[in-house]
Order: sequence, then structure tokens, then C-alpha cells
Amino acid sequence: MIIRPAEEEDIDALLLIEHACFSHERFHRPYIECLMSLKAADVLVGTVRDLVVSSAMVIHYDVQGRSHLLSLATLPSHRGRGLSKRILIRTEEIARRRGSSSMSLEVRKSNSQAIGLYQGQGYSTIGALTDFFGPKQDAWQMEKPL
Repeated sequence: MIIRPAEEEDIDALLLIEHACFSHERFHRPYIECLMSLKAADVLVGTVRDLVVSSAMVIHYDVQGRSHLLSLATLPSHRGRGLSKRILIRTEEIARRRGSSSMSLEVRKSNSQAIGLYQGQGYSTIGALTDFFGPKQDAWQMEKPL
């Protein structure tokens, strides 16, 4: 997989990934376009044979020295190949280079596969959020020192 910054022509593919992987909490075009325009954010895509199959969106709080993973997703047809792990590692590398000392995120409590990925990469649960992703869709807050 090739990981690179998202470009304007990737927006439709990013929307497809969001739609395929998330329900109510998916990001829409204006939000993704806004993130892509921010110097304090990174939107990455992972491609296989020139097909965008994975994405990550992270925002950096440089003054606070921390970063926050907003979204990490891989198309269902490409899961189980370590692609999410690779793009997650890249976001952490970028965050470190920007001076972040930690990366935080929220993950649906029922998403055991993602929780396993994050725990395997050194993330710890630091809190719980009721109805974060919608009614009865609770989340864990997780964080990792970088």
C-alpha cells in the first residue's frame, strides 16, 4: 500500500470509504474539504493499485503538543491485511514530527477489531463517552504517548 496526503481528486473516494465504514458519524464533503485545507490537519489515503482503499484524518494541536485521530478506515473488501495499522503508524510518525507528545481518539465500544488494533499499538483507555456516536452508541476514549 502506498500512503500519501489526500488530494482534491481523492474526495469522492474518501466519501466512499466513510459511507462504507461508518453510519451516522461519517464525515461529509464540506468537512473533509475543510480538513484538507487546514495546516493543523492531515488527511491521508492508502492506495493499492491506484485505488484508494484506506484513509486517516488527524488534527494537530501544536500549542498543546498533542494530536487527535478523527477517522481511520479501510474498505471492508481490503480489511485483514494490516492496512489500517500501517496508516495509523504513519499518522503517529507525522504527529511526532509536528512535536506532538500524544495521540488521542474515540472508538465505538462495540468495535472490538478497532479496539484490538489500537491496544496492540499501545493505546490505553482513558475514559468513556455515552451516546458519542449516537443513541446507545457509546465510545471509549483512548490515548497513546508518542
